[in-house]
Amino acid sequence: MCGIAGIIGKNQDGEHLKKMLQVMKHRGPDATHTVSLQSDGFLGHNRLSIIDLNKRATQPIWDHTHRYCLVFNGEIYNYRALRSELLQLGHVFKTHSDSEVLVEAWMAWGTDSISRLIGMFAFAIWDDVQKRLTLVRDRLGEKPLYYSLIHNRQSQLLIFASELKGLIQHPDMKKKISSQALMHYLTFNYTQHHQSIFEHVLQLSPACYLQYDYLSNTSHIHCYWELSKFFQNKSTISYRSAQAQLNDLLHDAVQLQMFSDVPTGAFLSGGLDSSTLVSTMSRHTNDKVNTYSIGFREHSYDESQLSQKTAAHFSTVHYEKTISHLSTDTLEQCCSVFDEPFADTSLIPMYLLCELASNKVGVALSGDGGDEIFGGYRTYQADRYYQKIQYLPMFFKKCLLRGAHYLPTSFSKLSFDYQAKQFFNGVMLSPESAHLHWRKIFSPSHRALLCHEPISIDPAAHDLSFFDQVRDCHFLDQAMYVDVKTWLVDDILTKVDRISMAHSLEVRAPFLDYRIVEFAASLPVHYKIAGTQGKRLLRDSQRRYLPKHVLSHSKQGFNFPISTQLSHSLFEMAYDVTTSSQMATHFSIDYIKRLWIEHQNRLCDNGHRLFNLLCFGLWYQNYF
Repeated sequence: MCGIAGIIGKNQDGEHLKKMLQVMKHRGPDATHTVSLQSDGFLGHNRLSIIDLNKRATQPIWDHTHRYCLVFNGEIYNYRALRSELLQLGHVFKTHSDSEVLVEAWMAWGTDSISRLIGMFAFAIWDDVQKRLTLVRDRLGEKPLYYSLIHNRQSQLLIFASELKGLIQHPDMKKKISSQALMHYLTFNYTQHHQSIFEHVLQLSPACYLQYDYLSNTSHIHCYWELSKFFQNKSTISYRSAQAQLNDLLHDAVQLQMFSDVPTGAFLSGGLDSSTLVSTMSRHTNDKVNTYSIGFREHSYDESQLSQKTAAHFSTVHYEKTISHLSTDTLEQCCSVFDEPFADTSLIPMYLLCELASNKVGVALSGDGGDEIFGGYRTYQADRYYQKIQYLPMFFKKCLLRGAHYLPTSFSKLSFDYQAKQFFNGVMLSPESAHLHWRKIFSPSHRALLCHEPISIDPAAHDLSFFDQVRDCHFLDQAMYVDVKTWLVDDILTKVDRISMAHSLEVRAPFLDYRIVEFAASLPVHYKIAGTQGKRLLRDSQRRYLPKHVLSHSKQGFNFPISTQLSHSLFEMAYDVTTSSQMATHFSIDYIKRLWIEHQNRLCDNGHRLFNLLCFGLWYQNYF
């Protein structure tokens, strides 16, 4: 895993690129190198050594004809098979790295090489003959890539970087908050994958590549993979055969991702996804697997006994850290790794988990993606109940909504009152809007009270457009597809990338091997969700490998007890940040104080809303 950056344009200063790389040093602490493209610009790379630790494998790297120059962040898991194929075609290699295989593959097959890659990646390739830069991002969006096309009187250039904090080091970048991005953040706790919190800064969308023609100063974006096709074209495979095929795919994905020149371990919550990976890893090695987990003193959030029991079952070398309370310094450290506002409370245990694992290993396998592709989230059950409740008369639904607001407020994990209020507010909406509503933080009415000026932007409009791409599918398939295109890339993978890279730890997600994702998408809905049981196929495929306590355990989620902490150890700092003069430039402080009063008096659990504002406030302090 690494950090990449580049500037394509005339009369550029290489010192600007060095500053961009310096603020991303955590992504690649082992080496930093740049290359001048003569008068055409610069490419740069921060290296985290995972494959071929020799200095000869440093980047930027040219192909053997010196036409193509590559900077690459990520891993190509099938690079050894590609290397063998290229050797047969006459290519010559000086290293054993996946980066050299990638640049030689580009020389052999051009953009067609992308479809051959199994991995997670964001890379840039400069064609020194055509004077063309190509930016590429992996299919699911595991690795980030920011860019900006700048047109002014002084220059016309393209700038790119792995992180926003790198991009804005260039003097031509201006930090102006995008109203659309801010509204999306307030609504969902994160910004969208095709834009950023700053105007004129974009992210390359997953499964896309951008080609920038330097001579004509034109750019075009192309999509090289369409997941919707696999949802639409359903397989007729039998349920028993599907179990066998899933196991084969998992075995291959895990085996590929276990390969590394540094120590490898796994995150283990004790749930179905992580236990499946640890079980598969144990069957692929004679060594004991290193596993890592986080526990909580607050009982409703703690799953440490489950992870300990699972670790003992597979005889892993298990490491665990228990969170009793959260200091303000730790929270500020957690939030500082994000270069855009981000407020998923699981960022806190994830930060501490990566910190724990990075002391022992350089690579950790994680179960991310299993819930989205196999239907594990509680929100899919909410979608089912939504369909049933639509048969009720409107006046009865309104009575249920009013009744939910009289439930006593609880700060426990997945509390009934919080879920009930969220659900019954959603049943008044369309099925598509209701699915997105389950995760909303500030509703339109809340945003109207919070923001100084009403903004007519619908933050969910882009997310809703993904439903149209699978309109003919079962609604639960639509929901899973939309989650892959939004929640997975914008929340889960953003969190994992920024936090793991802050600790120079490479986190790999076998469930996001595109072959598994395509396979899961092609399956009938009832293979994945049957009644109130999610991840049916995954669970049944693992019955011969996993202990009963894992198979019978219900989905819990990786959350943090933020509502309780905001009322105690974090209160003073959080209150000061959220009611500061800086926040007053964007929001109504009177309304924020009202949220605090409701929360402290347990009139309403405003923990997620207040944490949203706190994370924005901390981010704002760092960037302005």
